[in-house]
Amino acid sequence: VGGEPLDQNVFEVESIVNAIKEEYPNIKIFVYTGYSKKDIENNEKLLYHPFVAMSDFLKTGSYDSETPPKENSKLASGNQELWRMKNGQFFELKSF
Repeated sequence: VGGEPLDQNVFEVESIVNAIKEEYPNIKIFVYTGYSKKDIENNEKLLYHPFVAMSDFLKTGSYDSETPPKENSKLASGNQELWRMKNGQFFELKSF
């Protein structure tokens, strides 16, 4: 599976994630999306997407070579953000 996770076949990828979580119940699920937090919050299809609900961490924003990373950030470009997720709600991480 490749490409934008929020545009993938939900049932196929969800079954893979569920199988992994069953085998490794303490594993954290990271989802990398090119959508921004604002895009997700303003679109019910994205906001209630199973990958948003099942993720522990959500990296938002597509890579932008024109926007350098923020100081001390491990993200690839400065427009990207990493969120701690709980029950589909976004919680800001102070640094990453």
